[in-house]
Amino acid sequence: MPFRHDSTDYAFLETFVEQHITDFSKFAFYVVHDYDYAQDGIQNALEAILKYYDNVRDFDEQRLFRYCLTIIKHECLRAAAQNSKVISVEEVEHFDAVPDEMLDQIIKEENAAILNKCVSQLPEKFQTAILMKYYYNQSDSDISKVIGVSVASVRMILTRARSKLKKTYIQLIEEEVTE
Repeated sequence: MPFRHDSTDYAFLETFVEQHITDFSKFAFYVVHDYDYAQDGIQNALEAILKYYDNVRDFDEQRLFRYCLTIIKHECLRAAAQNSKVISVEEVEHFDAVPDEMLDQIIKEENAAILNKCVSQLPEKFQTAILMKYYYNQSDSDISKVIGVSVASVRMILTRARSKLKKTYIQLIEEEVTE
């Protein structure tokens, strides 16, 4: 059954978002440390969730909440990476006072920012395939419908996109090391 704005699904999703918007906002701000990027990430994530609601329709509320947080995290990091506004290890003044968990999170965010920058440099078809496969956990079949190619072509596109991502990622890391 496709998602319709007048359906009970929409009412459930709207209520769900209203109940959790504060949690989403706090989480998004924690991820990117910037109010505007956090709000952009939340908006983009909720649009993506709405667009692909058929894939999560059967999730229980707890699983849907975790799924929303994952999408929000990726969208916030993507918004921040596009504007190079992610906290970095160099920005931490008292490095020894930083808990290991927070340091791990900062390093993950830096890697995510670099990876998002790499993804943004891919051709549009490659970007779409990578984002749908790894950010939104869509099947190759779903990706093929969106891109308009066969499932075998999706696999080829993903293989080529991963190869380009790897090369671009290594280049960016090397550039950062030499700076």
